[in-house]
Amino acid sequence: MKKIHLIIKFFFLKIIYLASIKLNKFYIYDYFSNKLIQSNHPKRLDLIKKILENDNLEPNKDKFFLLDELITNKKIIFLGDSHVEFLSRVKFKRHSIYSNHIRSVWLGPRTIIGLNNIENLSYLRKKIDLINKNNLQDLRLVLSIGSIDVRCLYYEILLRKLVSSEAQVYKMFKENFRLFLNEIKKVNIDLKNCYILGLFNSLDKGYEVKNIDELTSIKKKFDFPTFGNIDDRANWTNATNEIIKETLKDVPIGFIPLDEIIKNTSDSETFDNNVHILSKKILEYIYKEII
Repeated sequence: MKKIHLIIKFFFLKIIYLASIKLNKFYIYDYFSNKLIQSNHPKRLDLIKKILENDNLEPNKDKFFLLDELITNKKIIFLGDSHVEFLSRVKFKRHSIYSNHIRSVWLGPRTIIGLNNIENLSYLRKKIDLINKNNLQDLRLVLSIGSIDVRCLYYEILLRKLVSSEAQVYKMFKENFRLFLNEIKKVNIDLKNCYILGLFNSLDKGYEVKNIDELTSIKKKFDFPTFGNIDDRANWTNATNEIIKETLKDVPIGFIPLDEIIKNTSDSETFDNNVHILSKKILEYIYKEII
């Protein structure tokens, strides 16, 4: 019976998702996918398909993660970039498909600096409205955003000479991060139960190009490629984390650093495509901080 229900959910959501792509309107899909499979990220549908094709999928193999030592009834929503899909792939009982208490609300490939765009700001507000409509009690909200800024956008801004120094890039990030926090304050939650994940450096070597034409060509081939050498990105990551921590002094939102535990994790499956966390050890660390 459980599998039949999952099949119905899958085909229902697949139809809505394909219609959403055609119409370029995703609010209805976001609503139903969040209700039915706990995530509006399209990779969640891919995960459901894999589960339907193989009833014997082992947990902790980049499909979903069994954290049976951390059983909790607290409701947790991950809000932000594509990291939220992977961070929310958690269950607390082996025979469950996923946890009904854990959700992810994906903002799409949005950046902090891009929030000065009215379309991006409107999209964020719709997702906050989606969270508030759930009217969840004992909610923990976990934010993940800014990684695309550091991994892709900083390099492009500097290459295009939109600013004259890294200090001005950081200023842009700080101003728009404050804007982001002002929107987060509209979520129906005590901010003491809200957390933001620290940024961490991608393992990618990173593209280093000589001109805008080369950069544009790479962006056409890949979605959100990593730009800049790993040392420059490490500096940008550290500086941006300091900006986040400094800005959080004005609000009671917790900061969960990730750089150190990632450096000390030898798990060969720490990342998916050198970007998304796929380590049970790191997930356990994050969930312990939350619950």
